[in-house]
Amino acid sequence: MKMLKDKESSRVVKTKKVLKEAVVELLKQGDASLINVYSICQKAGINRTTFYNHYEDKDALLREMVLDTVDASCEFLNAFLEKKNPGLALTRMLQYYRRNDSFFLTLMKTDYADAFVKLMIETIWEKCFLWYKRNGISSSSYVYYRIVYKVSGVVHMILHWLDGERGVSLPIMSSFIMSFLSGKSTDPIQSVDLKKKS
Repeated sequence: MKMLKDKESSRVVKTKKVLKEAVVELLKQGDASLINVYSICQKAGINRTTFYNHYEDKDALLREMVLDTVDASCEFLNAFLEKKNPGLALTRMLQYYRRNDSFFLTLMKTDYADAFVKLMIETIWEKCFLWYKRNGISSSSYVYYRIVYKVSGVVHMILHWLDGERGVSLPIMSSFIMSFLSGKSTDPIQSVDLKKKS
């Protein structure tokens, strides 16, 4: 029974991956408003019934793609707030963005860019607010706008980095982000090489 469930689960993952790749290809073609369930299914080579088995509509698929990216950033946020190896979490986050650079770079050039940044800000604010509350720290409008400032800045730093700006390596970009977030100058050694054996 478990093997059947795993097989079904891997089929679901594969189908969703194909649909997401189709969205990226369609976004690259230009006008995001022309993307609909029909065009996604046609590009993915999947019928509409299969699409609707996984998503209510096109927006549900796009929202999941955006949330995947937001979730990858939240692991770093938790590590940063808890001071539990934020360098490793930041490395993973940057690797996620680099692996999915086609989607992220294309998304940020469409009319979904503002919605993505807003969702990122609201999700991170929510997580920070809960963390502050748990730790007896008061949050204020100042804290909220500081998050707006930092999230917007980091998102655009990553965008320019993925777009090939100045050929900065992952460890250097990691140190730039850590410096930006902490307000302190740091040496470019904050990132952790996940391929290196300890």
